Amino acid sequence: MLLLAVCALVLGPAAAAAAALDFDSSAWRHDAANNVYYRLGVGYCAEPGSSDMETLAVYVPGAYLTPGDARNNSPPAVHATVNPGGTVGNFTARTAPVVFRVVSPDYSASPSPSEYRYEDVRPFVEAGFVLVHPGLRGRAGRGNASSGSGAPWGLVGLKAAVRFFRYNGAALPGDGDAVFAFGSGAGGALSCLAGVSGDSALYGAYLSAMGAAMVHGDGRAVSDSIAGSMCWSPSFASEAMDAAYEWEFGQPQVPGGNTAWLPALSADLASRFARFVDSAEFVVDQGAALTVNTTATLASSSYAAHVLFVVQAALDSFLTGTTFPYEDPSTLVVYDSPRDYVDSLDAGGVRVSYEKDTLAFNFTSLSELSEALRPQRRLVPAYDAVDKSAVMNGVFQDAEGNLRHFDRLLSALMLARRSAYSGYSDWDGAVTGEYAVDLLAVDGLNTPIEQRVQAYDPFFFLLDGPGQQPPPAVAKHFRIRSGVAQSDTPLAIDASVTLALRKRLPPPAVDYEAVWGQGSGAVERAGGDPARNFVEWVTGKVRAGGGEEAGGRSTAQSDLLGMIVTCVILGGVAALALLSVASWKLGFLCRPKRRPSFSEVSARSPLSIAVDDFPIGSSSPTSAPSP
Repeated sequence: MLLLAVCALVLGPAAAAAAALDFDSSAWRHDAANNVYYRLGVGYCAEPGSSDMETLAVYVPGAYLTPGDARNNSPPAVHATVNPGGTVGNFTARTAPVVFRVVSPDYSASPSPSEYRYEDVRPFVEAGFVLVHPGLRGRAGRGNASSGSGAPWGLVGLKAAVRFFRYNGAALPGDGDAVFAFGSGAGGALSCLAGVSGDSALYGAYLSAMGAAMVHGDGRAVSDSIAGSMCWSPSFASEAMDAAYEWEFGQPQVPGGNTAWLPALSADLASRFARFVDSAEFVVDQGAALTVNTTATLASSSYAAHVLFVVQAALDSFLTGTTFPYEDPSTLVVYDSPRDYVDSLDAGGVRVSYEKDTLAFNFTSLSELSEALRPQRRLVPAYDAVDKSAVMNGVFQDAEGNLRHFDRLLSALMLARRSAYSGYSDWDGAVTGEYAVDLLAVDGLNTPIEQRVQAYDPFFFLLDGPGQQPPPAVAKHFRIRSGVAQSDTPLAIDASVTLALRKRLPPPAVDYEAVWGQGSGAVERAGGDPARNFVEWVTGKVRAGGGEEAGGRSTAQSDLLGMIVTCVILGGVAALALLSVASWKLGFLCRPKRRPSFSEVSARSPLSIAVDDFPIGSSSPTSAPSP
C-alpha cells in the first residue's frame, strides 16, 4: 500500500493503477507437504467496486516456481519466480493449462477463497494445471441498492481476472494461450459466455470502470478470450428462456376451464420460440435443416425430434455404461438387466421400448416426455416473473437495487395481445405498463436492461456475433453436460446453444451430452468424477494444440519499483526528467483504448423481431424419477 501511495503522489493516478495490477512475486505461500505455491486475496483490478469480491486465489504446482528468501511473516511469505524448466507430467511452467473456477450460485456474489485447502485444488495441481479462483460480483436481494450488482458484473469480473493473469504473464506460470473456464449452474453459464464473448466491446465500459488491465507495457491490447469452456447444467439468462420453457414443458389446463390468461401467454410464448428456432436456421451434423412447430409435436418437427434424440442418447449411454444387476441409489430397487430397467420405466409412465438392444420413446410431443420425466416446476413466465420474484429479476436489478422485468419478448407479447388477454377474468392491464417501464431502467453505468441482457445471452454472440464490430473471439472447445431430470432449464436451450456453437465451430469442438438420472450441478455419467473428467478433457485439447488462438501473454512488464528507486538515487534534474518519462509511459500503459459504446456494437437479436398477433392456444428434482 505504501508503494501505491508513493506512486499516486509522485507519478499520478495512472502509475498507481499500474502498480495495483502488478502481481507481487514476494508474497507466495508454500504448502511444503504437497509442494503447492498459492496466493489468496490478490486484487485483479485497480478500482474494485467490491474489494470483498474482486480478488482471486491462484494455486501453482511447486515445480513451476523457484523459491527465494522467506519473509518473516506467519506463515512465512516466499519470494518465488517462474522456473521455465519445471515440469509436472508432460507440462512445463510455460505450457501448463490455466483453469478458472467459476462459482456464482444462482448468479449471486461469490468471494474468492479466504483459506487454503489442498483437497480443493488437488486434482488440478497434480495434473500440472495452474488453478485460478476469482471472486465475482452478483445479484443482490430486493431493495439492496448497489450500482455494482447484477448483470453483467459477474462475467466482467471473470474477464478482468483473465486479463490480470495475462497482464502478469512474466511473473506467473501457465500458458496464457491455454486458458479454460469451468463451473456449474450460473457458473457454467458464465463459463460459456466467457467462451463466446472474447474481447467483445460490449464490456469495455465496465472493464474500464473497475480498472481492469487493458494494454500491455508494449502497447498490445490485453485479451480476455479463452481457449475452452466446461459448462455443467448451465442456467443461462437468455431472452429465449421464457419462450423455450413454455415450448418444451407447456402448461396444464386450468381445472374447470381455461379461464386464466397465463396459459394463453404460455401458448403464445411457445409459438414465439418456434419462430426463434426458425430464424436461427439450425442444422444437424449431416447438414439437414431442423424444422419446428409451435407445440413441440414430434411428427412435424425435426427440431423436437432432435431434442428427443438427446434424451434417448442419454438413456442409451446409461444402459450401455451401467453394470447390471444395477441398484437404484434412490429407491434401492435392483434391476437385473437393461430390459428390466426399461420395462419399469414404461410401466411408470415413461413410454419407452427396448427391442433388440434398440431404444425407442413412444411419445407424440416433448411436453408428454417432460410430464413423465421432469414435470414443469415453474409458473408462467418461468424466469421473468410477473411479481418479479424470480432469480433473474434480481440479476437485472437497477442502480437503486430495485428488481426489474427484463424480457422484451414478454413485454411485446403483452402489448400486442392485450385485447385478447383482457377477455380473461384475471387479466390486469397494469402489468403491460410495468414490463414496458422496467425495460427503460438503467444500471450504475447508465446501461439499459436490453443491452445488459445481451451481455448475458450466448445467442447474441453466436447468432448475431459475425455482425458485431469487432466480432467476438469464440473459444475453440466447449464441453456441456446437463441432467435430464432437472426442470430448471429447458433441454431445448442447451441443445440450441450447442447447435448455435456448431454453426461457428466444427462439431468435434462441441462436446454435449444430457446425463440420464441426474439433476442439476456438476453432472457426469454414473461413476464419473467431474474434476477428473474435466482435467482429462483439457489435457486432451491442449495436447491436440487447442488454445493457440486465445489472447496471448505478456512477455515484458514495467518495473515500477525500479524506476522509483532510480529516480530517488539520481536526484535533481535527471530525476525529474525520468519521472516525466515514467509518468507518460505508465499513463499510456493503464489508459484503455477507446471502445465503441453499447449502441455502436449492439446487434439485432433473433428475438427482437416485431411480435405479430398470435392465436391463443390451448424447486427442481436432483435425480431422475425412479422407474
